Amino acid sequence: MKNVDKIIKLLEEYEIEVYGKNFTEGRWYILAKNCILAVDSKKTVILSFHVYSDPIYSAQMALILSDCDQISSVKLGDVFIYDQDGKYHVGEEALNLVEECKKQNIIGKFIEEQMQRQFLLTVKGGTC
Repeated sequence: MKNVDKIIKLLEEYEIEVYGKNFTEGRWYILAKNCILAVDSKKTVILSFHVYSDPIYSAQMALILSDCDQISSVKLGDVFIYDQDGKYHVGEEALNLVEECKKQNIIGKFIEEQMQRQFLLTVKGGTC
């Protein structure tokens, strides 16, 4: 617990938002901005980043934690994302969900654009 609190304090010193911590399945989990840190009893930290995390942010987070005395090693985990229902998706499943969302957004924008064109080409304007 003390190690986790020191890690949180370190993150806050670097102005990284920390939203909370939770102990489950033999590990501490720290929820930070665009990142989940899993801390085990051997002081190993596994960093899992949101699929839309900036690579520079990910690198900075790894560097910050690698210099911490409270941590024996830093490892990178899978990417993650939450769907519209709040379900947690990780790894390849998360990446597939992102691709599906991108496709749906592209199709939606195309349909909207086509509807606007149809409206502009077929509606007669009134006199002012």
